[in-house]
Amino acid sequence: MYARGATPLDEATSIAKCVQWATAHDWDVVEEIRESSDAEAPLARAGYVKALAMIQGGGAEVLMAVSRLELAEDHTDYQGVCSRVEKLGGFVHTLDAQKEPRDAS
Repeated sequence: MYARGATPLDEATSIAKCVQWATAHDWDVVEEIRESSDAEAPLARAGYVKALAMIQGGGAEVLMAVSRLELAEDHTDYQGVCSRVEKLGGFVHTLDAQKEPRDAS
């Protein structure tokens, strides 16, 4: 689980939502990474780099966050996060992705 918030309460709230979802879907939580950060690029954040290392080392398969914005504020940066994680053999799961409207075409 990865949480990046303006305050420790924001991070705790995000982690709690992710843990609840993971538990309901029988996913194991291997680590909670909490990070207070401004709008730094993902690779400039120690917590994100740690999450990548866990996936690369086989200690985790999923980078989970409550919101895509916790991973990257810019859409291009978010796509880069997903690409890096997938190249390492994992995938990204965000809870807000479930609420996005689908394209009807």
